[in-house]
Amino acid sequence: MLDDATRIVALEQDAAEWSGPFDGDVLVTGATGFVAPFVIERLLEIESPRIVCLTRAEDDAHASRRVRARLTELGLTHAAASERLECLAADLTLPHFGLSALTLRALESRINEIFHFGSVVRWFSRYSAVRPCDVWGTHALLELAARARIKRVHIGASMASQAAVEYAGSAITETSTHETPERLLGGYCQAKWVIERMAHRARTAAVPVNVFRLGDIKGVGQSGAGNSLDFGYSLMAWCMRHGVAPEMDYRVSYLPVDEVAASIVEIARRTDDLGRLYQFTNPQDATWDDVLDLMDAPNSKVERLDLPEFSRRLNADTQTGAARRTKPSFRTIRPGGGLPGISFVQLGMDLYRNPHTTTNTARVLPETPLGVSTRLLGDGLLERYVRFARTIDVHQ
Repeated sequence: MLDDATRIVALEQDAAEWSGPFDGDVLVTGATGFVAPFVIERLLEIESPRIVCLTRAEDDAHASRRVRARLTELGLTHAAASERLECLAADLTLPHFGLSALTLRALESRINEIFHFGSVVRWFSRYSAVRPCDVWGTHALLELAARARIKRVHIGASMASQAAVEYAGSAITETSTHETPERLLGGYCQAKWVIERMAHRARTAAVPVNVFRLGDIKGVGQSGAGNSLDFGYSLMAWCMRHGVAPEMDYRVSYLPVDEVAASIVEIARRTDDLGRLYQFTNPQDATWDDVLDLMDAPNSKVERLDLPEFSRRLNADTQTGAARRTKPSFRTIRPGGGLPGISFVQLGMDLYRNPHTTTNTARVLPETPLGVSTRLLGDGLLERYVRFARTIDVHQ
């Protein structure tokens, strides 16, 4: 991890300097995921650039079908029909992304911005399992940004880079970081730490890189609809289906995916420096008790259980998909190195118990002095998320 974090990005000798925001086409990864499709929708509001999506597929036609189907699935029908959307079959784990030399060189010359959201989301994997896509893929994109013409890179990172065992810090700021990754639990968190370090190294080589450290992303702000396989949604759905829920000292800081995407693109349009780290959490959080109150049905309350008893009941469910998705987060993991055992749920409690500052975001978006422009949880957003979770089929 330390070796990966200090990889050098080498500028091509005759590479032209970055020419400013959106002076060329835009490259996007992760287009079949969750955040990137909403970023694509916002990017298409900028009139000039073509949006080039690198997508794992059999060929370019298959890549186009996959991306457009995902956009349609998320209700982004205007983006799905856009003629400015160009999809290429590619793989972040392969040398040169599996592209031909001719295609790669053409991209190097015409791309001006890179929005990187491609990632393997496996919380419980070892670092070696996520390294080829998350770490090597990111470094390859940074290398691409340093060739032919300098490109600005926008990386969709995660608060997981700060999710350390026995974290005793106060506020988590946009300059907060851990000196080493040993206390980070799981390969996903470790990879996010490495990526932040790689981005810093790239900036020192004059490649402009913005890192967006994203918090707990949920569905669209207006309806609350989102990824029904998400841990938070799955947990709420299972609790309401079975009428029990864990008592936890937990604070939620849910963010609407569409408004996060809008803020990312707006920051990219307004800034023209070598890049910064921008931290996104909802400026108004809520307690887990607030969530439980909303989960209560009109004629019956969800029974509050201590964590051991809740875990016992959850583990007894061998039938539903919601249980399979949530069980691992409640299990105690032994990280080694003399560190105490901890669950990902406890790690999340520790992470979100501390305040998170959004100074850089507020600086670029001065009309939102609390940071990222978003609906506040107290304005009905939390209720919409719980309402959507109530519609989820726990068996899926």
